[in-house]
Amino acid sequence: MIAFPAVDAPALTVAMAVYGRWDWVERALGALRDMTPPVYEVVVVDNASPDRSGDRLAAEVDGITLLRNDTNEGFGRAINRAAQAAKGEHLCILNSDALVQDGWLPPLLAAMDDPAVGVALPLYLSMEGTVLEAGSTVGADGVTVPIGRGCAPDAPEVRFPRVVDFGSAACMVVRTEAFRAVGGFAEAYGLGYYEDTELCFALRERGLRSVYVPGATVQHGLGASLSEAEAKARSDANRPVLLARRAADLVGRPELEPWEDHPHRLVHARDWLAPIRVLVVAERLPIDGPASAAAVDALGARPDARVTVAVGTGAADADVTALLDRGVEVVPNADAGWFAGRPGHATAVLFEGPASVARFLEPVRETQPQATVLYDLAGPAAGRGPDVRRVEALAIRLARVVLAPTEHHAAFVREIAPSARVVVAGSVGSNGAAGRTLVETLGMPPAGP
Repeated sequence: MIAFPAVDAPALTVAMAVYGRWDWVERALGALRDMTPPVYEVVVVDNASPDRSGDRLAAEVDGITLLRNDTNEGFGRAINRAAQAAKGEHLCILNSDALVQDGWLPPLLAAMDDPAVGVALPLYLSMEGTVLEAGSTVGADGVTVPIGRGCAPDAPEVRFPRVVDFGSAACMVVRTEAFRAVGGFAEAYGLGYYEDTELCFALRERGLRSVYVPGATVQHGLGASLSEAEAKARSDANRPVLLARRAADLVGRPELEPWEDHPHRLVHARDWLAPIRVLVVAERLPIDGPASAAAVDALGARPDARVTVAVGTGAADADVTALLDRGVEVVPNADAGWFAGRPGHATAVLFEGPASVARFLEPVRETQPQATVLYDLAGPAAGRGPDVRRVEALAIRLARVVLAPTEHHAAFVREIAPSARVVVAGSVGSNGAAGRTLVETLGMPPAGP
């Protein structure tokens, strides 16, 4: 027997659609009960399960609202019915083959504290513990690709929060009223597939972002409810439906079939909603240059920007984690091969000090010729050797803007290039001169209050 606590004013309604596979339904409900603080209600819709799961729900699960359909009406319609009965401010759409993990809910609810967020999505893990999905993206051809599949869950590329195109609705938290306002899951997708993509696009039209929250983890028994062949058939059938309904939203995006032959397209698609992409190139972490630190601080949390810090000599995990937690992508051991894997990606490249220029100038020139170049004159201006001064002079002449920590450094820059645009960084932070200058240089609107 599985019993859920009675909650008079639930903050969250967990909505589950069931069509057979009682073994998974029982596991999913058990994990929900065991891993979740009592702030929720549960609404389950049985889609005329052929294995009598509906009868077992009625007999063996207490404390839920059970709704039963006479026929299999599909995933979307079942969840829409559950949403109409929901009492919670937020709706968690939970698959019957999704096992929530300890601590899963608080990070998702915390993300929803931002009124501009409409959907919060966890890190999905396979039953073996590898990454299934860290948010998903969609291409101009309607092909959807999960980010990070096959990675270890501690890989830096899946450990930073960010705005995403959409995410699988295996454990999706959405604002209940917003879900209802857009009509829930579009019934055009029949039994299922692509309705989660459409939902996130519809919410974005209303100014609500979808965000990936790596601090929440859920195991997903991918394929537990459908065979691989059945899943592919439904996906293939519904892709033209998305293309017909969302053609204008997909214009200009890279095509993703087959993305494995063009892996850089996946990075461009992942960051499509972040038109400003700043690559900070540093020799080590933590970042030494106050101007570079200010730039990261100014842009790291902005939903319209992707900040990537590429590090030459590696970094301690604590330093990497500190940036990842702020929404900054970190590449701890960048090399020429990494740069070659994302050609044409950066809007701007900010070099931090002469060592980063010496190590990364050629890969940047080869792979990011479109980028605006900025240079952070980090460290003392006096006492440098001739080789360092040559590198620094080259960087100063290449840069559109030189960020200097003090007036003394600015004078050094003007000796080398009298016409250079030099900005004294001032205070570190998003309101400092470095942060404001970077935002202005890239043509971005200032951040809100």
